[in-house]
Amino acid sequence: MSTDREYVSNRSSMPTTTMWLSMITMALAFVTWSMVSPIAPQIQKTFHLPLFDKSLIVATPVLLGSILRIPLGWLADRYGGRRVYTILMLFVIIPLLGMSTAHSLTTLLFWEVLLGAAGASFAVGIAHVSAWYPPKKQGLALGITAFGNIGTAIAGFLVPSLFLALGYQKTFLVMIIPVVVGACLIWLFTRDPQKITDL
Repeated sequence: MSTDREYVSNRSSMPTTTMWLSMITMALAFVTWSMVSPIAPQIQKTFHLPLFDKSLIVATPVLLGSILRIPLGWLADRYGGRRVYTILMLFVIIPLLGMSTAHSLTTLLFWEVLLGAAGASFAVGIAHVSAWYPPKKQGLALGITAFGNIGTAIAGFLVPSLFLALGYQKTFLVMIIPVVVGACLIWLFTRDPQKITDL
């Protein structure tokens, strides 16, 4: 009963809160997802990679992120965007830790496959927000949410500077901070809509 009343009282503000925080979290996830490409030349030198392998490390997280959008979007629809979004962001910590310790092309590609999960934040974020809006209002709300794609551009400016200042290992470790922030924003300040059965 009290849960339903709380839901009703927060109903007017929660869609907007969910939209903005999903957009911010998507931007943070996209910075992580896109961080390899801006420093690919430096990684190539660090691991002494040929040109083909350099292209491979750039493409791997992008490809996997695109593929994972399908199952993770389905999971968000089934189990709620708040839960799936939070778990996704916390999961991304694992490949960031792994990338920081990679010492060969094989280990690098292995962790990049997992890092690709960050790209699925697009589908999860869209599902999380769309659940709060009727079809006639989803266009603007989802457009604002999808603005989180700007994380790709942010990565292009931010990550090379971090690499120059911190080096290979610490660059990936530092990126854990915004990932944790994103997970906290979603879990603490957003909710999934509920069907009111007892007012």
